[in-house]
Amino acid sequence: MRSGEAAKILGVDRNTVYNWTQNPELSHFFSPGAKMEDGSAQRILTQSDLLVLNTIRTKRGQGILDWKEIAAVLESGERVQDFPQNAISGDPRTVPLHQVEQSAKAMITTGERDQALSKVATLEAEVIRLRDVEEQLRSQVAELQEKLSGAEARVVREERDSREAAIRELTKESMNLIREYEAKISDFRAKLYELERRQEQKKSDG
Repeated sequence: MRSGEAAKILGVDRNTVYNWTQNPELSHFFSPGAKMEDGSAQRILTQSDLLVLNTIRTKRGQGILDWKEIAAVLESGERVQDFPQNAISGDPRTVPLHQVEQSAKAMITTGERDQALSKVATLEAEVIRLRDVEEQLRSQVAELQEKLSGAEARVVREERDSREAAIRELTKESMNLIREYEAKISDFRAKLYELERRQEQKKSDG
């Protein structure tokens, strides 16, 4: 789970999550991924990290502001498993951990699907652009051929050969790019299909 998703579940600011995981009195309660000590490019929190954050949130809400006191609570093994429901559905009550996990998984799945759809749309637009470039190149070749049909000078023939070679190379490159992007689109569609299939499976299982 990313820090932004954890912040939504906890009903706190994303910077608050960062500050708590980096607090010298509390940092040893968090996983290496939560502190970005595992070499990851982004902060990834485990279920244990989320419980530690929720316990910190709860204790501070109860008026315990001393970090050493909060550390002592965590050291005792206490973990608050009721999360603020208002951060998820607008209800001021709290919800149990399993419901929070379901909400978090739903957010992650939706985010992955939206990201995949966005990438597919971007790749499709790039394929269309490359096809337009190919069409323009073919049009230029046709214009050159028409122009050269009435030309007899050697200079004109050499210029034609040079331009056609360049256009052939550009056409070849554009075709390679089109094939590459079409393959990527196919791959993303397959992933999107698998993602949607998993969502449908989860719905039927539930």
